[in-house]
Amino acid sequence: MTELFKKNQELIDYVYANFNGVPKGSDDYEKMISGMRYRCWVPELKYARMRRHERALKYGNISIDDFETPDEYEQARLDYLKTVFGNIKGEAFVEAPFYVDYGFNIEVGDKFYANFNLTILDGSIVKIGHGVALGPNVTLTCATHPLDPYMRVDDHYEWSREIIIGNRVWLGANVTVLAGVHIGDNVVVGANSVVTKDIPANSVAVGIPARVVKKLEVVERGK
Repeated sequence: MTELFKKNQELIDYVYANFNGVPKGSDDYEKMISGMRYRCWVPELKYARMRRHERALKYGNISIDDFETPDEYEQARLDYLKTVFGNIKGEAFVEAPFYVDYGFNIEVGDKFYANFNLTILDGSIVKIGHGVALGPNVTLTCATHPLDPYMRVDDHYEWSREIIIGNRVWLGANVTVLAGVHIGDNVVVGANSVVTKDIPANSVAVGIPARVVKKLEVVERGK
């Protein structure tokens, strides 16, 4: 996955208007979410990662024993998730523990569920649609690194690409989705698959790398 060379101003404007906690005005942040080469150890990115790492870990400290009803417990977890993720558009439930790189680059739609050990390395934007379910140990990784060892080690350069997941998608246990991948609506990805390329809507994909093995006939409800 090669780097890009121009800021995506439309994306930057969208993020600044809709995502909480992002380091607005940071040149390296804007390059990062645009797919350009950026320095991952500049202070505004390094400390943002550290803070969100701790915040994600503390999510697991929310105890149902501290609430009178399960509904109150679920609401407390949702409210806390909103301080980790950039934008939550409805109901969301994530089993603890989970891990993020920045957290504030993540947008999830309504009725989102993630099982244990979700890892999202959101060096770029991760947009997840409505009704998405993620199995245990799912990894979404936006970051990639230069092949040149001096750029990678001495210059601390890397670049990232967005991950877009459509509506009503189910990713099975241990699925990994790599940088730049777009997954269409209603897709099912089988357990242990590695998704390296886009998956079209209404498909079942499995394997390493994941390949489409079946097309789904989905009848939209209400039509």
